[in-house]
Order: sequence, then structure tokens, then C-alpha cells
Amino acid sequence: MLTKSKSNYNIPDYMKIGFGLYYHQLTDKNFRFARQCGATHLTVHLVDYFHGNKTKDNQPVGDKHGWGIAGHTVKMWETESLIELKKRVEKHNLKLFGIENFDPVQWYDVLLAGQRREKQLEELKRIIRNVGEAGILTIGY
Repeated sequence: MLTKSKSNYNIPDYMKIGFGLYYHQLTDKNFRFARQCGATHLTVHLVDYFHGNKTKDNQPVGDKHGWGIAGHTVKMWETESLIELKKRVEKHNLKLFGIENFDPVQWYDVLLAGQRREKQLEELKRIIRNVGEAGILTIGY
């Protein structure tokens, strides 16, 4: 429950104000903007939905610009890359709360019961371990 004090609202400890940023938005400029807006946490997408597209203003909608190339950012899921991203975020007094969505190239056969299902499951387990080692608490899909 929010309670009003003299000039502001007291936000409970369990409530977080955050931003969700796509891969191409993971810049110092956007981190500063999020912080200026009062955000304390970020949830990021490591899939580059806009790779190869000329416009990066809006979420791709399947028009002639389409979605990005799956697999373009696979190296971002390595522990070292995740730790580096976390440090960049924390430099702006933000917390990297979570990562949203695995790259389709990493798990399409898991979803579709394809031939590479077992191999992709093992890779997802490795990715989850990497995210945990980097100290990131949440993965959404």
C-alpha cells in the first residue's frame, strides 16, 4: 500500500521501478535516462531483435524490416559478458534484475520437440548456470 507523506509517496521495499531494454538499447545514454526517470532496476533482452534493420525506433512487427537474425548475440550469454553488462549497468546506480527471453536459436527444438532438443536443453542449463554465476537473479521467457 502506498502512503502519502507531506510531499511524496513512500514506496514499499518490495516494489521496484524498472525499465526493460532491448539489446540495441543497452547504452550508457539509456542507462542514465532510466536512472533519471527514477528506475532502480533493469530487465534486458539479449536477443537482437533489430539486427540488420535500418530502423530501431519501434518493436519490429513483421513488416519488410522483420525480426533480427537469431543467434547474433549468443556470446552475450557467456559468464564474462554477463558480468561486464552487469558492471556497466551498476555504474549508473542501477541493478540488472533479469534477462527476458532466450535467443530462438538456443531453444527452438526444445519448443518444437525437434532433433536437437536434448543438446539445446543442455545448452540452456549451461546458460542458466552462467546467469547465476554472474549474479543475475531472474530469467524470463
